[in-house]
Amino acid sequence: MIKLNLLTTTPNLLSCYFLVAIQCATQGQKPSIGLDVDRNWRTVSGFSVSNDGRHLTYGIGDTPFVQSRTGEAKKVIPGMSNGIITQSNDKLLFQKNDSLGIVNLSGNYRIDYVEGVAGYSLQKEKKDNDFLSYKLKIRRDDIIVKELRNGKWKTFNSIVGYWIAANRKDFIIETMDTDKSNVKINLNWLDFDKDSSVRIWQGSKIKSISLSADGTQTVFSAADGTDSSKTAIWLYKSGETKAKKSSTTKMTK
Repeated sequence: MIKLNLLTTTPNLLSCYFLVAIQCATQGQKPSIGLDVDRNWRTVSGFSVSNDGRHLTYGIGDTPFVQSRTGEAKKVIPGMSNGIITQSNDKLLFQKNDSLGIVNLSGNYRIDYVEGVAGYSLQKEKKDNDFLSYKLKIRRDDIIVKELRNGKWKTFNSIVGYWIAANRKDFIIETMDTDKSNVKINLNWLDFDKDSSVRIWQGSKIKSISLSADGTQTVFSAADGTDSSKTAIWLYKSGETKAKKSSTTKMTK
């Protein structure tokens, strides 16, 4: 898995400049310094800058803002907290109550909302793409994954868990089938671009799972068949038809 730092060296330097400029603009002529003078000063918080340094977010007191580097575009974002600027520098995401807000940074800061969202996460691509995934309150077992670059999206049903590969096009989806008293766990390997899916494993319990750095292979520990007292190590490589068992161990209490 790849974890990218949102702020590079250049935006960090920019943030210092913006912070000083905003404080000066909002405070104006400062009063005489006294023991309690700072009680009336408004503070700047929640500062972040896009990777290209063109957009920044911050809060003055309880009011959150997004603005361009030049200050030509500026907008109050009601209810925004912990906003995330995408790796592609063209969108700002935030959650307000049960609504997911998507601010179009390249379109005069227009805000689109997705209603009834239980939670969301953003997987950042190396350069110009991001994958947004979120759950709706009315169907918490379903997950919607959207490729922000082209608007392509998919809905996955009856989700127990999911993992996104480092290449951002392959997914592992854990689902559950319930047939009377018999519960089966499925692992499915999905290619987002090709819209193809392969069930690589089925059993009673998943213990742990890990993806390779290039996102083409996975190794996981799971129950050996339907016998939950035994744990096996399974290997799968993209393009194969199913996972292969490497070894089996007896579970201890």
